Amino acid sequence: MLTGSHTPPEIIGALLFNRDTSELVLKEEEKFEQMLFEGTHDKVNYQQLGEIEYRDLTWDYIEYILSKIDLEKVAGRSVVVDPGNGSAAGVLKHGLEQAGVNTVAFNDYPDPTFPNRPPSPHPGNLGKLGRLAKNTNAIGIATDGDGDRAIFADEKGNVLWGDKSGAILAADAVKRYKTKKVVVTLNSSSVVKWAVKSAGGIPIESGIGPPAIISKMKDSGAPFGIEESGKNIWRDVFLYGDALLSTLRMLEILERTGSSLSKLASQLPTYYMEKIAIDCPMDLKEKVLERSFRKWQETRDETEYVEIISIDGKKIVYEDSWLLLRSSGTEPVFRVFAEAKSKERVTTLIDEGRTLVKEVLNELT
Repeated sequence: MLTGSHTPPEIIGALLFNRDTSELVLKEEEKFEQMLFEGTHDKVNYQQLGEIEYRDLTWDYIEYILSKIDLEKVAGRSVVVDPGNGSAAGVLKHGLEQAGVNTVAFNDYPDPTFPNRPPSPHPGNLGKLGRLAKNTNAIGIATDGDGDRAIFADEKGNVLWGDKSGAILAADAVKRYKTKKVVVTLNSSSVVKWAVKSAGGIPIESGIGPPAIISKMKDSGAPFGIEESGKNIWRDVFLYGDALLSTLRMLEILERTGSSLSKLASQLPTYYMEKIAIDCPMDLKEKVLERSFRKWQETRDETEYVEIISIDGKKIVYEDSWLLLRSSGTEPVFRVFAEAKSKERVTTLIDEGRTLVKEVLNELT
């Protein structure tokens, strides 16, 4: 799959998948890239080439998704859809309509220039979705360029971060599968862990991105995993995020609970999160992480924090907050995440992380 929802237009990603629908893990990607760029793969002459068969799998896909849903619970409900002119344009609306869902859609034609909003759905660029959801008393759903993310708006027009909707879906997964284990990426809000624990489950942290999530799901046996960007993965359907599946599962939850999305979201505790991206050359990322963390350690006492998690970057966990230093895996930036129960604490942590990273970059460049 060719993609790149959150990258600059000049950076295109090529995703490769295994037969079990999971994305290649990093080591497998590196092996493939080595074969491709160094020419170490086997070569055959044109007479030995196979045939390429072009098939439209849209309806096969929709039929498969619907086979995993209790259609009686979703039929008759209403949804506003914003595919953002990405690959889910047309498909998401048709899938919902086939499930009996009343659907209103906009930005519903594919256009690789993304003329109406950035391909990465973000509360800041989904104002129209929120307004239409409020005006029609429906939930809203926006997805990204390749259709794996699901960002929801409630019937009051509030656009929810993927953590909040993910917390609702994760709590449901604990009950749906009668499981204790749910995989949560380490950059996801603490609200997801809270929801999982409140439902009687055990949150298991993973690195960021579908390959890391799936690897942890396979190792732990967890049937569900989430990433804060709006990617929700149900292992018994397929091993990747999907906006249509996420939407239908959310509708099932609303019907089963007899509640509204705004009410379910209001029952979650409030945490404040901030994320920043700092320009960083690709070849300096590892050094920036290493030196930034070392600088942080030099000015801290071990009694100040609870633990350090080194699954993917460096996550420093405090009693009431956390700070994550991590390089982007897809573009030339270094990311700093922070979350706390107060805005003041988040600002302090983000400023601290920004200062560390910029000081190191100045030393290295």
